[in-house]
Amino acid sequence: MSTLKVTNIQATGETASRAVSGVAAAWIHYNGSSATIAESNNISSALDNGTGDYTAYISNDMTSSTYVAINFVAGGDDRRAAHSARDELVAGSWNLICRSAVVADSNALTDENKVMGAVFGDLA
Repeated sequence: MSTLKVTNIQATGETASRAVSGVAAAWIHYNGSSATIAESNNISSALDNGTGDYTAYISNDMTSSTYVAINFVAGGDDRRAAHSARDELVAGSWNLICRSAVVADSNALTDENKVMGAVFGDLA
């Protein structure tokens, strides 16, 4: 396999180019109810740590723990949130935590069908 090195990338039909560093280094669409990966890129596996608590493992690690992780839940009741649990990210994985404000205790963890996350930064 060859390596293509570029500074900017532009899709066919697009008028603007994007910096390669602006493209997600890894992303996942995870079904927390069935503990399965629906779609992903640069993800080797995902672990169900318990209700509403998942870990996505990056195939090609990040260079450091200073990348950006963005998590969210899609569909259904809009009073749900996804976030990372760790105070500090690690190069090879990140947490996706799902909470529901529908339950009286807004900190209650909940399994969700559409849990998504992406990380941005440099790959090792």
